[in-house]
Amino acid sequence: MADGTEIEISGEAAEDYLRGKAADGSRLAEQLDEGVVTPIELAKAIDVLPQMIYNYIRNGRLNAHTTLDTQKIVINLEDAKEFVRTRLEKDAKKAAQIAAELEGVAKAG
Repeated sequence: MADGTEIEISGEAAEDYLRGKAADGSRLAEQLDEGVVTPIELAKAIDVLPQMIYNYIRNGRLNAHTTLDTQKIVINLEDAKEFVRTRLEKDAKKAAQIAAELEGVAKAG
């Protein structure tokens, strides 16, 4: 960033974020307890379209596999946490940059 500030989010914080998005008894909560998450539930948790998650899987940027019993695409919890961590860091950096730019505009004005 312009001011040299690095923003780092831990894997535990990413999991806490996911668990915070999961209501008791929800599909996401059940999936997290099983150690996997579907692309659709991951997309809902981080407020993006499911197509983005499927695109990341298709392009090899997010690991996923199909289950043997249902042929459903799932993402291992560790991979999902890393994806969420990266996404949260990117969003935090963007927010910090915007805040710095607004502060600069306010000082100039």
